Amino acid sequence: MNAESDGLRWPPRHYRRQRGAAGGNQRRRVTSLLASHAPEPVRVVQLVDCLDPDASSANPLNALQAHIRRLRSIVEPGVTARSATRLISSSGGYALVPDEMDLWEFQRVLGEADALRNADPSEAVRQYENALAMWSDPWGDLGDDPLLVAETARLRSQMLCAEDHWAGAVVSIGASTAQTEHLLAMARREPTREQRWASAMHALYQVGRQADSLRLHEEIRRYLRDELGLDPSEHLSRVHRRVLDQDPTLLSRPTEVRGATPHYTTTYVGRSH
Repeated sequence: MNAESDGLRWPPRHYRRQRGAAGGNQRRRVTSLLASHAPEPVRVVQLVDCLDPDASSANPLNALQAHIRRLRSIVEPGVTARSATRLISSSGGYALVPDEMDLWEFQRVLGEADALRNADPSEAVRQYENALAMWSDPWGDLGDDPLLVAETARLRSQMLCAEDHWAGAVVSIGASTAQTEHLLAMARREPTREQRWASAMHALYQVGRQADSLRLHEEIRRYLRDELGLDPSEHLSRVHRRVLDQDPTLLSRPTEVRGATPHYTTTYVGRSH
């Protein structure tokens, strides 16, 4: 599923079976901008500004058209502009209309997992893992480019939410030792996403590590207080109380807690103290 064009690798948002390299950072930016909007068109003026932001070219429109021809030769070898179906002129601009994109597949599988979270959490776990296996930084070293930063943030937010939902589904069916260790690593990698800490505490209790679960709560409590000036969320505090009380429902399976859905607190932003 990996592909290259203009020296740029695009999982999860590249179009499959693409090969070749046209080179040049500015042209890579144009290609990335088209891919980030696919299948919607990008206006010519935006593409020209992307290709030649300093207006240094004597004829930037010609330069853009040359890049479009080169890109079209990569995505549709031997196809003329008139008969092109994957890189087309549209609404005063150009649009990539690939037959398949990894992002579309990523979002499709993610949607299936979300739909299964209550009805079949075991299958939801599998589907979340399938979706997350497709993930990689979508624009490589261009991810911080001002033209792509918003799209990069949106895609990364989707990935992080998918990880959070995977964690919730895992503890709803009973975490394994390996899954528990993975949950701990996830929580420490994104410490402001409190749902991960709650899921990790829950998982530790499920594998017989109540003391570690309580110590983990103290770890995140200190982090929130010292780094952010916050108290733990109500959801995190509730899981802590349940672990302290050895709440038997922490070990329940979905058939015993039908319809229970975790509340996902994905960030501290906007949370009351």
